[in-house]
Amino acid sequence: MVNFNSIYTDVDYKAYCKRLYNNRYLWEDLLQEFYIKIFNCKKKFIDETELKKYCFVVIRNLFYQKERKNSALKEIANDNELTDIEDETTEYNELPDIISKHPTLGIDNV
Repeated sequence: MVNFNSIYTDVDYKAYCKRLYNNRYLWEDLLQEFYIKIFNCKKKFIDETELKKYCFVVIRNLFYQKERKNSALKEIANDNELTDIEDETTEYNELPDIISKHPTLGIDNV
């Protein structure tokens, strides 16, 4: 039987998360997600060396998953910014027509 308490005290996992993320909040979040994932599947493991290998793979996969999600969110945000800029440009291009049609601002009414 595997001693799962050793997972929580093993500094290798913490160091690996720190190496993947320089930001303290990000690596702590990754480590926390790792603990949850390992805790949920603890009935699978009998051999401790197999568990240690699996733990590093889980951390790596969680890291990749988070990075893919973050890059997708950044891409969506960039697309929204470009759309906003295009909308502002359209509104700015329509401004001379709006001013000329305005009863007090229009040059045609002078």
